[in-house]
Amino acid sequence: MEDTIQFIAKDNDWIVVKKLKPREQTPLNILIFLSGIEYSVGGRIEHYLGEVFDMGELNSVIEEVTGKATPENIANAIKTVNTKASRIIGKMVEGLDVTKKEKEALKALLKAYTMRRALRRLGLKVDYAEAYAIVSGSLPKK
Repeated sequence: MEDTIQFIAKDNDWIVVKKLKPREQTPLNILIFLSGIEYSVGGRIEHYLGEVFDMGELNSVIEEVTGKATPENIANAIKTVNTKASRIIGKMVEGLDVTKKEKEALKALLKAYTMRRALRRLGLKVDYAEAYAIVSGSLPKK
C-alpha cells in the first residue's frame, strides 16, 4: 500500500475520496486536506441530524439570532443556544431508545449544530471547512 493520508466514504449516492501523497504531506497541505474532510463530512452530519430528528423547532430558535457580530449579539446568540435550544434538544433526545452516553453524544451534536449555525448567522467564521472552500473555489455565491 502506498504511503498516503486518505479518507474514503460511500453512503448511497454520497461518495468522498480524498488522498494526500507523501510528497504533498506538508503541514500546510495536511491542514487543507483535513479541512476538506470536514467540508465533506459536516454537511453529511447535518443531513443525518435531519433524518433522525425534526429540526424545525431548533431551526426556529436559530432564526431568532440576527444582526452583526457585535459582542452583545454574540452573547445573545450563546445565551439563546444555552437556554432555549438546550431545552428543545433535551426534549428531542428524551424518548429515544439509546444509551445514556448516546443521548449525551446526540445532545452534543445538536448543540454544536445549533451553536455553529447561530454564530454563522452573525457572520462569524466557525468552520475549518471554510479554508477548503476558499482554496477549492467552493464558496457559495452571495
